[in-house]
Amino acid sequence: MGHHGGVDEHDHPVGVERQEEPPRRRPLTWAVAIVLFIVALAWVAAWSRQTPAVLHDGEAISFPPGPDRGPFHLTVVQPATSGSVDDVSIVEIVPVVTRNTADATIDFVVCTPRSGQPVLLAESELLDEACSRTRPAEDTTLRAAGEYVVMTISPEQAGTVRVTGIEVTYRQGWQLLWLPRTAELALSTRVKVT
Repeated sequence: MGHHGGVDEHDHPVGVERQEEPPRRRPLTWAVAIVLFIVALAWVAAWSRQTPAVLHDGEAISFPPGPDRGPFHLTVVQPATSGSVDDVSIVEIVPVVTRNTADATIDFVVCTPRSGQPVLLAESELLDEACSRTRPAEDTTLRAAGEYVVMTISPEQAGTVRVTGIEVTYRQGWQLLWLPRTAELALSTRVKVT
């Protein structure tokens, strides 16, 4: 009987151990799942932080000083010229203005180029000559493979306008699931109206 009681004592801890095994495995399984989830989340977050290829710093362009009041047009986001480039959903685009004694208004439009027309770089010509159509560059999707963004500076009086950059708030690809991001692009544009 004592031997039998001993077996019961041994059986009982074994039974308890069997009940405890799944809870031990579950935390390990959960830990692995949580780590994998965190790694995936970090990868997606890092991937979503990449600035779209078409959003890069611009060039330094000064328009010749003179009595011409424009409007002056300057391409600030070039179209993609090669490779597969994702479209960019532009939420807002704002100039970084360091001087504006000409009381100029500054606007941004998306240009759909006319067939065979080169990208408008810096002109005081009509946009209609370069673009088959234009639309405001806010709350719109830029088709990066062909369209581009033009900044238009329209001085109201004699003076100087200096723009040192633009801030583009955008979403791209899977970033539609995320809050919009803002890219600060450097450029140097000067307009002097005499």
